Amino acid sequence: MKCRNRFVSLLLALVMVFSLTVSASAADTSKSEQVTAYFNYNLTVQFNGETKLLGNVNGDQVYPITYGGTTYVPVRAISNLLGLDVTWFQEDRVVRLLNSDDVKPITVKPDTSKKSGLETIQPTIDPGITVIYNGKEQEMKTVNGETVYPMLIGGTTYLPIRAVGDMLGLEVGWVQATQTVTLDFPKHDHDPSKVFDGLHIDNYKVTVYYKDGTRELFGLNELDDVWETAKGTFSKESLKIMLQAATNGVANDPFFGKQTSEDATVLGDKHIGYDWGEIDWSTASKGYIRVKADSKLASKVICEVTWYNETSGGGNRFLNTKNIAETGDWVNIPLWHSTGEHECLARIYYGFGSYTTNLQARFTAEIDDPDNMWLMSNIQVDYENASQTRTKALEITKNCKTDAEKIAAVYNFVSSTITYDHEMYNNDKAIEATGAQAPERDLDPDSILASKKGVCEHYAVLMAAMLRSVGVPCKYVDGWMKNTDGWERHAWVAVNPKTGTLNISGAGKDYAKTDLNDKPIDPTGWIRLDPTGANAPSVTSNDNNYRTSNYY
Repeated sequence: MKCRNRFVSLLLALVMVFSLTVSASAADTSKSEQVTAYFNYNLTVQFNGETKLLGNVNGDQVYPITYGGTTYVPVRAISNLLGLDVTWFQEDRVVRLLNSDDVKPITVKPDTSKKSGLETIQPTIDPGITVIYNGKEQEMKTVNGETVYPMLIGGTTYLPIRAVGDMLGLEVGWVQATQTVTLDFPKHDHDPSKVFDGLHIDNYKVTVYYKDGTRELFGLNELDDVWETAKGTFSKESLKIMLQAATNGVANDPFFGKQTSEDATVLGDKHIGYDWGEIDWSTASKGYIRVKADSKLASKVICEVTWYNETSGGGNRFLNTKNIAETGDWVNIPLWHSTGEHECLARIYYGFGSYTTNLQARFTAEIDDPDNMWLMSNIQVDYENASQTRTKALEITKNCKTDAEKIAAVYNFVSSTITYDHEMYNNDKAIEATGAQAPERDLDPDSILASKKGVCEHYAVLMAAMLRSVGVPCKYVDGWMKNTDGWERHAWVAVNPKTGTLNISGAGKDYAKTDLNDKPIDPTGWIRLDPTGANAPSVTSNDNNYRTSNYY
C-alpha cells in the first residue's frame, strides 16, 4: 500500500467495525426502532492528530450523527476513505467488507455551504442488519458492555465511533472545546519483564506477542517502541524493512519459520491453526471440512486432500483455493470419499514472494448421510453465493414433481442455453502447448449464467449448482474423455434420482476413480450426464470414453 495506508489500514479495521453493525445504545433488540438524532455539522473526526473529511461514493462531504451522547459515522464514507470493498446483499440484509488494494478512495470535496449546528433527523435502529468483515460476523459493544446495532438514515448505515475504537484497541477521545472525536494508538511503556515472542504485522497495526500469552497493539509509526520491545531479536533496519513491506500490502507471519502443524495452536476439538490460516474438520461427518486464511497474510492457498485406503493406498487431489486468501472467509472443502482416513494439507503462500507455510490435519471421516456430500455448496460448486443461479433453478423446476424431472429440466436448460466457447478452448490449448499454465477459469455459476458460454467445466458447474440448490444430490466430476485426438481433461455431472425414472439420451454409467487404461472399473450406481456433449449422445453414451478422476 501507499503511505496513506498507515491511516487507511488502521481505520481500515475501524471501518470494518463501522460497517459492522450500526445502532443506538437504547435500541430495542427485538425490532427496528425510529429515534430522534442529529446531523452534527460542528463535529470533526481526527486520526493520529490529522483531521479527516468523510465522503460518499460521489466524493461529497457527509457528516457524523449525534445520538444519545454518542457519535456515529457513515460506513460507506469511511469505506471510501480507506479503500475497503463494500457489498450489500439485499436478500440476506448483510453488509460485507473486505480489505482491498484495488479500491481507490475517492477524494472528498469539502462542503462549501458552511453548515453549522445540529439538524434534527429520524434515523432507524435496525438489529436485523448483519455486518461481516473479512469473513467474520461482527458484534459491537458499548463501553458498558451493551450490544449496539446499525443505525440507518436515507439508506446509509452508521456505527458508533467509541465502540469501533474499543474494538480495534484504539484510544478514543473527545475534545469539548473544538467538538472533535480523536482516534489514536495507545501509548506504550516498555515493560522489560515481558519476554518478546513474535510480531504480527498487517496493513494497519503491529501486534507484539509475549511469552506470558499477552499481546500489545502498536501503530506502524511506532517503530522505536516496537524495536525497544523486541530488541535483540532483529535489527532496527530489519524492522524498517518489515514495516515497509506491510505498508505496501505484504504482511509478515508472526510464526515465520514454524513450518509444521506441531507448532500450530489447537483452537478447539477438531480445529487447528495459526494467525494466518485454520483447518476445521468438525464437519467431516457431513462430508466436508472447512479451511480459511487471513487475507492480510496469505496471497494464495492450495489444499491437497488425501484419502487413505488399506487396499488401494488411496489417492490425493489438489484444490486451487486461492479465493480463501482473497476473502478470508471459511471455504468448504469436499472430502475425497464417504468414509475412511483423510488428510488435508493447506499450503499457504504469503509474505515476500513465494514463502509458504504448511498446515496439516489428519482425521477419520464417517459420513452420516453420503448424499449430503453431494448437496453442499463448496469450493468447486458454490451455489450459496450465486443468487441468480438459485432463482433460475427454482423457476425451471417449479412444476417438477420428482428428482428425475428436476434433473431433466436442469440438464435440458444448461445444455441448450450455454454455447461452447471454442475460442477459450483453443486459447488455453495454445498456452498449454508452450509449457505454460492456462489462466484459471471463472467457475462462478452466476457469471456462467450471465455470459451463456463456456467449456465443459462451466456446463458441469452450472448444472451441479442448479441441482444442488433445489435439493437434488449430484456430483461434479472431473476426469478424462477420449476423442479423436486421444484422452483430454473433461468435466461432467453424475446423478442418482431418489424419485422418478430418468430417461435422457446419452446417459451412461458413473464409475469410480480409475487410470487411463482399459482395466475393469467399478460402477457406482450413479448415472453419468454430460451437458457439454448433449448434442452428441452417440459419443456421450459410450462408457469407454470416460475415466473419472475426482468428485466434488
